[in-house]
Amino acid sequence: MKSWLKKAPGAMAVVCIVIGVMLAMQYRTNLHSPSYVSYREWSRQLAQGKDLQQQNDELAKETMVLRADLAGAAYGKQNQSLKSRLQQADILAGFTPVAGPGLVIMLDDNPDPMQQNDQSEDHLIHDSSLLLVINQLRNSGAEVISINSERIIASTEIRCAGPTILVNLNRIPPPYEIQAIGDPDKLEQAMRREGGDLENLRFSGIKVSVQRAKNLEIPAYQEILKYKYAKNK
Repeated sequence: MKSWLKKAPGAMAVVCIVIGVMLAMQYRTNLHSPSYVSYREWSRQLAQGKDLQQQNDELAKETMVLRADLAGAAYGKQNQSLKSRLQQADILAGFTPVAGPGLVIMLDDNPDPMQQNDQSEDHLIHDSSLLLVINQLRNSGAEVISINSERIIASTEIRCAGPTILVNLNRIPPPYEIQAIGDPDKLEQAMRREGGDLENLRFSGIKVSVQRAKNLEIPAYQEILKYKYAKNK
């Protein structure tokens, strides 16, 4: 037992030396290992990581801004499309004044004195005469029509009221100026057609004139539309 104790310090020294050598070898191995990071390198990588995180946050914010701009641009296009459709609907409904090329037709009562066998009605312009001209203009491609500055829309009422004619519930005396915006060539060709409504009015003695116009200005419909039975679906 005593002999072992005498040998123990030497054995312990050997063990310590072996352990020290092993630790030194392990340290050297870790130093050259790819997974080993020194404190200086760890600090540098930590700072670099913070910089990258900051850059990533800035890019994220920029992406959000760009997405918002893109959404805004898409909404702007959609809004522009809706605005354009609304403008077209307003024109068709007669709710906005318009201008463009077209045709001007003047109609006036027969100025010649009545003969013995003449009927007084044959010397006057009737609501049916105006309706015939309006329908022929529409069939010829007229986009917007007015009678004495009264905008003609789908619900416009044209009917006789004594010596005058009601247009949009307003009494209009002759002469009647009909303005139609559209292709002047097509409109004039249709209205001057042989055997057409205007030619028949001329034969009956009504004064008729047809003129092309480069820029007609037709006002908007002035009344308030009221529907009793038609509702939004």
